Order: sequence, then structure tokens, then C-alpha cells
Amino acid sequence: MKSLMIGLTLLFSALALAHEGHGDMPTELSKFGGILGNVVSETKMQAKTKHNPPLMKAEIVRSEDGTVRLYLYDLKMTQVKLEGYSKEAKGTVENRRAKTKDQFSLMAHGDHFMGKIPKQKKRPFDIYVTFTKGTEKLFVGFDNLD
Repeated sequence: MKSLMIGLTLLFSALALAHEGHGDMPTELSKFGGILGNVVSETKMQAKTKHNPPLMKAEIVRSEDGTVRLYLYDLKMTQVKLEGYSKEAKGTVENRRAKTKDQFSLMAHGDHFMGKIPKQKKRPFDIYVTFTKGTEKLFVGFDNLD
């Protein structure tokens, strides 16, 4: 029991450090082993509106070769189909230590977006993704990734 409590404490500590900013971090467990983030209105975020509640959730799953998958969920963590969403999502990898910002694209691939990010030599780094649903511009950010 003691080991379980220590393990859970370490897990939640790691998750807390994996995402800062862009609203509160989701508390649900990811479904594909990635990191969850809140999807918010990009328009409200750029206008620095105080009230910009999460519209949905997203999970980013990274592979060793740089492949990135982005899964979308409603607020109850039911996976959302990409019907009605843009066929392409735009991403930015920002590395403040290396002072670099690299752009990448994620294409609709079945039930998720998929693309490749450039290899990062310095860590941590941030990934920001924008996409649209109809005319609504959406944003999700994942900070302090390693």
C-alpha cells in the first residue's frame, strides 16, 4: 500500500510538471499514454481574455522518431471524431534554452492528427498546436516536455 501511494505521488508530480499554463491541467488519465492538455479558443487567448474555459481536451503522444499524434476528446474524455475539424493542424515546437521555434504540420489520420516534430537537442521544450472546427480557431499547449 505504501509503495502504491509513493508511486501515485510520483506520477502526479511528474504530470504536474509536464504541463503548466494554458489553464488548469486536466486531471483525467490519458488513454494512449500521452500528456493531456485543455483545448481553448485561440481568439480569446490572443485577446488575453480572462475567461477562456476549456472547450475540449487533447492528448499528445510522442514517439522516439519524432512522430506526434494528437487525439481529441470532449470534456468527459470521450474521443471525438475529426469530422468538421480542419484536415491539417499547425504546430510549433518552442525551445527556450536553444532559442529556437520550429513549425510543423499534423495531418488528419483516421481518428487523430499525426505529424513529425524536429529532434530537440535541448530540453525541456514546448509544443503548441492550433486547428479549427468550422470557423472556430482552437489552441492547445503542452509545456515543459522532455
